Amino acid sequence: MNVRVNVILDTDIDTDCDDAGTLALLHTLCGTEEAKLLAVVCDAPTRWGAPCIDAINRYYGRGDIPVGALICDEDDSRNGEASRFGPYRQLAGQIPPARRYNKRIAENYPNRFGENGEAVPEAVALYRQLLAEHTEVVICAVGLLTVLSALMKSGPDAISGMSGMELIRRSVKRLVVMGGGTFPEGEDAFNWKMDPEAAENVLNRWPGPLSVSSAGETILTGARLMERMPPDHPIKFAYEAYLEAPARNRSSWDQVTALYAVRGGANLFEVTEGYSIYYDAATNRYTWSVKASAPEREWIWPALPDEEIGGLIEELMMGSRLT
Repeated sequence: MNVRVNVILDTDIDTDCDDAGTLALLHTLCGTEEAKLLAVVCDAPTRWGAPCIDAINRYYGRGDIPVGALICDEDDSRNGEASRFGPYRQLAGQIPPARRYNKRIAENYPNRFGENGEAVPEAVALYRQLLAEHTEVVICAVGLLTVLSALMKSGPDAISGMSGMELIRRSVKRLVVMGGGTFPEGEDAFNWKMDPEAAENVLNRWPGPLSVSSAGETILTGARLMERMPPDHPIKFAYEAYLEAPARNRSSWDQVTALYAVRGGANLFEVTEGYSIYYDAATNRYTWSVKASAPEREWIWPALPDEEIGGLIEELMMGSRLT
């Protein structure tokens, strides 16, 4: 009997609809008892991420799942973070308001963080609480690495007498990260360069096993979901809002990463082992080097044709119980 994978999703559910698709996929895998979604963390500097996440979780009947967020005001950031997130805000600001589905879902679907609702838990504190309570956790990081870097730097507190690095070593089975592009070297296209200092810290110093997924651009999903899901479905809403006609599909970077986080290779992925990765914040370049690295590092790529793995992903996004 397969053991359910304890998953924390770390997502920038703000600038692309594949994050919403990933939540849908993970809820299906919770339904098949392949995964247990311990929590979802919004790692983007937006106040709409956490309420959007909670609204989607509630739609799936799992409104008790903890949600945390990077506490950083969208317009008037504290502690000098406005300049740190300048590139992210510049990009996000180029997306028309009608396509910013997270705000629209937060405003139109019930959630605990709406007007006069609960305060959003701070992401690092939530991570520390979960890692103090659970072991064998798989973290699926499909956005900025800001929160994970802060977790690594965290010290003992009232939650746990262990440092962040100690909690990671004790409780995290694997970190699966979406980013990069080509192997064995290149420049990151988005996630890492939005906070390069954090990415450098996580990719170069993470104390446990780390997998990097770069696939998804040519794995297209969304059209069948938009055709078949009921009108009030929040994932259908997210895709319809984000995709402007005539587009009917979107790349599936984040779903690929989450599928590997839960199912591992399972004849779905090719795994390149025996390498280490180095990311340079100053140049946004990364290099994989041959090395029997400790802790383990691996680069993964789908073993199936794009249409086949895309079909599997979309079935999971729609709720099919495929195995």
